[in-house]
Amino acid sequence: MIINWNGDLASLKGLSSPCVQANRWGALDPGVCGNLRSAVTSPSQLLSVIPIAEARLTRQHNPAVIYEACVRFHRDFSESLKSPRFKVERLHAAFNLPPSTERLNRPLPSFTLTPAFDKLWSLMAEHQPAHVALFRNARNLRIDEQQNYIINGNQYIYYNDKTTLNQLLQPILDACHHRDRKIAPPNSACFPGTRKNAICMIVAWANRCLLWNNHVLWLHGFVGCGKSAIALAIALKFERRNRLVASFFFFRNAGDRSKMKRFATTLACQLASTISEAAPFIRKAVTDEPGLLHSGSVVAQLRRLVYEPFKAAVKQVGRFKTFFKPFLIVLDGLDECEDRNEVEAFIDDMLDFFKKNPLVPLRFLITSRVEQHIKVHLENDQVCLKNLANHCSRGDLETFMRICFEAEKKCNPVIRSYIRNHGDWPTKEDNDQLVDHIGGSFIFASALFKYIVDPSDDQSTPMDRLPHTLNMNPGLDNLYSTTLSRSQHLPHFLQIISTLALMFEPLPITNIAQLLEIEPYEVVRVLVNLQAIIHIPGTDDELPVTMCHTSLRDFLSTENRSASLFVPPSYHLKLSY
Repeated sequence: MIINWNGDLASLKGLSSPCVQANRWGALDPGVCGNLRSAVTSPSQLLSVIPIAEARLTRQHNPAVIYEACVRFHRDFSESLKSPRFKVERLHAAFNLPPSTERLNRPLPSFTLTPAFDKLWSLMAEHQPAHVALFRNARNLRIDEQQNYIINGNQYIYYNDKTTLNQLLQPILDACHHRDRKIAPPNSACFPGTRKNAICMIVAWANRCLLWNNHVLWLHGFVGCGKSAIALAIALKFERRNRLVASFFFFRNAGDRSKMKRFATTLACQLASTISEAAPFIRKAVTDEPGLLHSGSVVAQLRRLVYEPFKAAVKQVGRFKTFFKPFLIVLDGLDECEDRNEVEAFIDDMLDFFKKNPLVPLRFLITSRVEQHIKVHLENDQVCLKNLANHCSRGDLETFMRICFEAEKKCNPVIRSYIRNHGDWPTKEDNDQLVDHIGGSFIFASALFKYIVDPSDDQSTPMDRLPHTLNMNPGLDNLYSTTLSRSQHLPHFLQIISTLALMFEPLPITNIAQLLEIEPYEVVRVLVNLQAIIHIPGTDDELPVTMCHTSLRDFLSTENRSASLFVPPSYHLKLSY
């Protein structure tokens, strides 16, 4: 945030500016401090400046920067001030610091500003910057040595050489294959012994020599056919082989994971960790271009932070070593990204990069549903196209259903009692009918199984519910409608479901209750019947409530599919009041 000031103290007193966002920095423009210093020529004028800093700036800009500015002004005019301690104590009170003049003799906070500031802040250069606690009750806050550049009215932050790449790039920590899938969906993994055909096909593609292969493989398929599970399996397999550069799992309505804003920096951070030779090139790119992280396009960031550092690192490692064993980047759920224009730009630039660098030992595995803005750009001779439906075997679903039911029979006393009197359940005929009905969708298979064995339904038994599932229309809409109807009669049902569907980021139960001004137990009462399609955490105030699959959000937000369960976008307005 920049303050533009013409040097008139009277106008400065009326200064008002909006608050900065929680994770942004405010700073005084270099010209402001220069003009202010020349304008303040008497103790009375300085006295008029300090209350302004207290009243107008302390809560709206970076307190450390303003504090240093005020202290420096105090030093400049201390000889002419009769009561310096009075000024210092007022500064301390404004910034919640201990009332001691010793603070002025200690190293100043860790801020090294632009060359225009160097003369004004000469005393700061004489001491090593120190970390100073200025935000008493703040959490997860750290202030390191940095440089603030003002370029064309925009502020860019540059950290010193001691800053780690994690601090510099600020990657999304829950976007890769190592995330906690219970709180950062999709919570998908290949069931043991399944999806072998699809995995072998992808591994064979990734292992082929660069001279006879495409750099990009697009694995597409319908909702719930297991794309994310396969992407996870491939990421883990190539990580064990030390050939995974990075992974990114997009997820709709999951904050930055549904955007392209931090996509490149997240990949770059993983690249630096995987191939250490790339780290210096990434750091140099950020140092040479202060605006790259804050105003650079996704295309520019990928070029400077991923593609070029990777090429440079490979040259150091030795091209021959990587020529027959290319590295891999896994991108899952590209259709979940809401920035469609940026997705199109990313695809075009990626293909252009590989066209100009045909021997670079890097491959991209991209999974997504068939969305038009993706299909148009990926249906290209440079891309290997694979439909996952052609690599799904009936045996995989049979294995999945058999193992799930075997595990349930061991822990469910109702099923065990039924088996003692009626024989094995479900029968082979039941299993065959279920597999036929599922039609290749693993998410549908998982949801059907949860619906059949749902412990919260005390009106019927799993043996009663299994035949009912065979009458459901294939697909997820009927399953979603049937499951949601269990809680539709309860108080606050529509408000709770609408909140889950429209939230930018998932919230814990207590936060949902606070937002709707109801009790947490009322939220739990509605959600407990919906565990076949919604993940409910074990605690109310820590882990978020998440949907098992984004197709549930699509269902709720499409009126001709969800009917009375439809969640209109206008509900956003109700949440804001």
